[in-house]
Amino acid sequence: MPSGANEKFALSKVHVDIEAAKSAPDLGTQINWWVRRIYLFLIFGVVGAMLVHNLILFFRKVAEHLRSADRPILRMSLTQRWQHAVLAASFIVLAITGFALKYPDSWVAWLLGSSETFRRYSHRVAGVVLLLVGAYHIVYILVKKDGRQLVKDLFPVKQISRMCWVPCDTCSD
Repeated sequence: MPSGANEKFALSKVHVDIEAAKSAPDLGTQINWWVRRIYLFLIFGVVGAMLVHNLILFFRKVAEHLRSADRPILRMSLTQRWQHAVLAASFIVLAITGFALKYPDSWVAWLLGSSETFRRYSHRVAGVVLLLVGAYHIVYILVKKDGRQLVKDLFPVKQISRMCWVPCDTCSD
């Protein structure tokens, strides 16, 4: 028994021409067309339902975690978290679009689409967003009390720095 694809297999139709299948006189082509449509509907329906189900479970767990009493202490306020999220997102978009502009034949450029205009403008928008939110962040740190406290919290306190330099009793031989 020969292995691999033979000539008859290579000549068989795998993909269906939708226009030809709609108007095809033979029943087999029409059945194949309908089975393909139902199959695609089921694939996207099941995967979509799984995605929605998992998102619902995720948001329930997040809400339960946020309502729990043993939550960790938040280091940043909501404003500071938004600043950092927008800064991070704009930086990521800037890096991806910059890579796609530098290497237009890469898979990253292919994912963003064939329109160089789209890549150029999205790169510029991400750059402007990064600059504006970065400037706002600097002004926030200089002007707001919460911003100055955020900067102070980044540096170690005196006790921790002393602990780092003083050898502990259990570490010595």
